[in-house]
Amino acid sequence: MLEILEKIAAAIGTLLVAGGTVTALALWLFKLFGERWLSSKFAERLEVFKHDQQKEIEHLRFEISKLLDRTTKLHQREFEVLPRTWALLTKCYHTVRGVTSSLQTYPDISHMSAAHLEEFLSKCPLQNWQKDELRNALDCNKYYQDAIFWHYLGIAKGACKKSATYLAKNGIFIRPELKGKFEKIQELAWSAVVEHEINKAHDLRPMQQDALKRLLKDGDPLMKELEAEVQKRLWSEKAENGLPVAATPNKSQ
Repeated sequence: MLEILEKIAAAIGTLLVAGGTVTALALWLFKLFGERWLSSKFAERLEVFKHDQQKEIEHLRFEISKLLDRTTKLHQREFEVLPRTWALLTKCYHTVRGVTSSLQTYPDISHMSAAHLEEFLSKCPLQNWQKDELRNALDCNKYYQDAIFWHYLGIAKGACKKSATYLAKNGIFIRPELKGKFEKIQELAWSAVVEHEINKAHDLRPMQQDALKRLLKDGDPLMKELEAEVQKRLWSEKAENGLPVAATPNKSQ
């Protein structure tokens, strides 16, 4: 195209001496071919621009889709983890409250008949060797109370460990403020059960009760507060057809 224009320009220079009519014709030809060249170049640039823009749009769509997919999976995992975490914490908390309570009741084994004792032992959670020792104990009531204490203490500690382990493994799917409250209640329960164990193991008089007092004072309010926040996180405030609807993520969070 440039070669054509150069030839036209050269011809125009030659024809300028031929008069006004020839000059006008040459200028018209130059304008015609020049406009076509410019239009061609503009069309080429426009196609390149459209292609680049389309590539950017497709890349942006891909990134948005990937982000939404990841967010959906994270929230789905959160909605699976939260109920399980709450269930384990609830079992931990109430098991510890039961074990550490001062209001404990025990059966009067010393007044059981032989048949009654055997039926009782058949349903008792003690080990077989403990049952044999209980049958032969001089003070069977004391032996049973001591033995069953350690059995239920082990259950309480196991519930605490299971709750803490699950939270440690899955806490990354729980919002930090909620996770912190789970950990706070777990700490209260664990401290109380360990304190209770020390009191029994060393037969402390008077017994240490600082951890138990904290559990009794702060435990129930924290549990109620956490329960409300977990429910709020899992469920929307509105229900359709009388059934609760899973909450959508809060965009402001």
